[in-house]
Amino acid sequence: GRFTQEEDAILLEAIEKAIQRLHSGDVDAFKATLCGPKSATDQRKKVLSEVWDDAFQALPRRSRTSCYDRGRRLLQDTRRGNWTPEELDKIQSLASSFAPQSINWQAIGQDLGRPASACKDIYRHRVREKTGVAAGGGQGGQIKET
Repeated sequence: GRFTQEEDAILLEAIEKAIQRLHSGDVDAFKATLCGPKSATDQRKKVLSEVWDDAFQALPRRSRTSCYDRGRRLLQDTRRGNWTPEELDKIQSLASSFAPQSINWQAIGQDLGRPASACKDIYRHRVREKTGVAAGGGQGGQIKET
Protein backbone atom coordinates (compact mmCIF):
# COMPACT_ATOMS: atom_id res chain seq x y z
CA GLY A 1 0.00 0.00 0.00
CA ARG A 2 0.88 3.65 -0.10
CA PHE A 3 3.24 5.13 2.45
CA THR A 4 1.59 7.44 4.96
CA GLN A 5 2.97 10.87 5.82
CA GLU A 6 4.01 9.44 9.18
CA GLU A 7 5.93 6.61 7.49
CA ASP A 8 7.60 9.10 5.13
CA ALA A 9 8.72 11.14 8.14
CA ILE A 10 10.06 8.03 9.93
CA LEU A 11 11.88 6.90 6.80
CA LEU A 12 13.44 10.31 6.17
CA GLU A 13 14.52 10.56 9.81
CA ALA A 14 16.22 7.15 9.61
CA ILE A 15 17.95 8.17 6.38
CA GLU A 16 19.07 11.50 7.91
CA LYS A 17 20.55 9.69 10.90
CA ALA A 18 22.42 7.40 8.53
CA ILE A 19 23.67 10.46 6.62
CA GLN A 20 24.97 11.92 9.88
CA ARG A 21 26.74 8.71 10.73
CA LEU A 22 28.10 7.77 7.30
CA HIS A 23 28.59 11.09 5.50
CA SER A 24 29.10 13.57 8.35
CA GLY A 25 25.78 15.18 7.48
CA ASP A 26 26.67 15.86 3.84
CA VAL A 27 23.25 15.34 2.23
CA ASP A 28 24.48 16.12 -1.29
CA ALA A 29 27.23 13.50 -1.09
CA PHE A 30 24.74 10.97 0.17
CA LYS A 31 22.22 11.78 -2.59
CA ALA A 32 25.01 11.36 -5.14
CA THR A 33 25.77 7.93 -3.68
CA LEU A 34 22.13 6.92 -3.38
CA CYS A 35 20.60 8.37 -6.53
CA GLY A 36 23.59 8.40 -8.83
CA PRO A 37 24.50 5.79 -11.41
CA LYS A 38 24.88 2.31 -10.03
CA SER A 39 28.41 1.08 -9.62
CA ALA A 40 29.76 -2.04 -8.02
CA THR A 41 32.22 -0.39 -5.64
CA ASP A 42 32.51 -2.02 -2.26
CA GLN A 43 32.23 1.35 -0.48
CA ARG A 44 28.94 2.21 -2.25
CA LYS A 45 27.51 -1.21 -1.44
CA LYS A 46 28.52 -0.89 2.22
CA VAL A 47 27.05 2.60 2.60
CA LEU A 48 23.77 1.74 0.90
CA SER A 49 23.43 -1.50 2.83
CA GLU A 50 23.82 0.29 6.15
CA VAL A 51 21.36 3.03 5.17
CA TRP A 52 18.67 0.59 4.11
CA ASP A 53 19.28 -1.53 7.18
CA ASP A 54 18.47 1.55 9.29
CA ALA A 55 15.43 2.47 7.18
CA PHE A 56 14.12 -1.09 7.19
CA GLN A 57 14.48 -1.32 10.97
CA ALA A 58 12.61 1.97 11.35
CA LEU A 59 9.65 0.58 9.38
CA PRO A 60 9.53 -3.14 10.21
CA ARG A 61 6.15 -3.66 8.50
CA ARG A 62 7.59 -2.53 5.16
CA SER A 63 9.87 -4.59 2.96
CA ARG A 64 13.45 -3.56 2.39
CA THR A 65 12.62 -3.02 -1.29
CA SER A 66 9.65 -0.75 -0.58
CA CYS A 67 11.75 1.30 1.89
CA TYR A 68 14.49 1.59 -0.72
CA ASP A 69 12.09 2.63 -3.50
CA ARG A 70 10.25 5.14 -1.33
CA GLY A 71 13.49 6.58 0.09
CA ARG A 72 14.88 7.13 -3.40
CA ARG A 73 11.65 8.78 -4.50
CA LEU A 74 11.67 11.12 -1.51
CA LEU A 75 15.31 12.09 -2.01
CA GLN A 76 15.44 12.46 -5.79
CA ASP A 77 14.94 15.90 -7.26
CA THR A 78 12.32 14.79 -9.72
CA ARG A 79 8.82 15.78 -10.68
CA ARG A 80 6.00 14.32 -8.61
CA GLY A 81 2.25 14.46 -8.83
CA ASN A 82 -0.34 13.77 -11.48
CA TRP A 83 0.68 12.23 -14.77
CA THR A 84 -0.35 14.23 -17.81
CA PRO A 85 -1.69 12.55 -20.95
CA GLU A 86 1.44 13.77 -22.77
CA GLU A 87 3.70 12.01 -20.25
CA LEU A 88 1.69 8.80 -20.58
CA ASP A 89 1.91 8.98 -24.37
CA LYS A 90 5.66 9.52 -24.12
CA ILE A 91 6.10 6.58 -21.72
CA GLN A 92 4.15 4.34 -24.08
CA SER A 93 6.20 5.53 -27.05
CA LEU A 94 9.57 5.21 -25.30
CA ALA A 95 8.76 1.83 -23.77
CA SER A 96 7.67 0.46 -27.16
CA SER A 97 11.06 1.48 -28.61
CA PHE A 98 12.73 -1.14 -26.39
CA ALA A 99 12.44 -4.93 -26.52
CA PRO A 100 9.71 -5.97 -24.03
CA GLN A 101 12.15 -7.59 -21.61
CA SER A 102 14.76 -4.82 -21.74
CA ILE A 103 12.95 -1.51 -21.22
CA ASN A 104 15.44 1.05 -19.89
CA TRP A 105 13.37 2.70 -17.14
CA GLN A 106 16.33 4.79 -15.98
CA ALA A 107 16.58 6.45 -19.40
CA ILE A 108 12.81 6.95 -19.60
CA GLY A 109 12.76 8.45 -16.09
CA GLN A 110 15.58 10.86 -16.94
CA ASP A 111 13.80 11.89 -20.14
CA LEU A 112 10.60 12.68 -18.20
CA GLY A 113 12.25 14.03 -15.05
CA ARG A 114 10.52 11.33 -12.99
CA PRO A 115 11.87 8.45 -10.90
CA ALA A 116 12.52 5.36 -13.02
CA SER A 117 10.46 3.24 -10.63
CA ALA A 118 7.48 5.61 -10.96
CA CYS A 119 7.67 5.36 -14.76
CA LYS A 120 7.81 1.58 -14.58
CA ASP A 121 4.90 1.45 -12.13
CA ILE A 122 2.63 3.77 -14.11
CA TYR A 123 3.41 1.86 -17.31
CA ARG A 124 2.75 -1.56 -15.80
CA HIS A 125 -0.36 -0.61 -13.86
CA ARG A 126 -2.03 1.99 -16.05
CA VAL A 127 -0.61 2.52 -19.53
CA ARG A 128 -0.05 -1.07 -20.61
CA GLU A 129 -3.14 -2.54 -18.98
CA LYS A 130 -5.65 0.13 -19.97
CA THR A 131 -5.59 1.00 -23.61
CA GLY A 132 -6.78 4.50 -24.24
CA VAL A 133 -5.62 5.89 -20.88
CA ALA A 134 -2.69 7.70 -22.50
CA ALA A 135 -5.12 9.35 -24.91
CA GLY A 136 -6.79 11.27 -22.09
CA GLY A 137 -8.71 8.76 -19.97
CA GLY A 138 -8.42 8.48 -16.23
CA GLN A 139 -9.24 11.20 -13.73
CA GLY A 140 -9.89 14.35 -15.68
CA GLY A 141 -7.23 13.48 -18.24
CA GLN A 142 -4.60 12.89 -15.58
CA ILE A 143 -3.49 9.85 -13.65
CA LYS A 144 -2.08 10.07 -10.18
CA GLU A 145 1.38 8.67 -9.52
CA THR A 146 1.33 5.35 -7.69
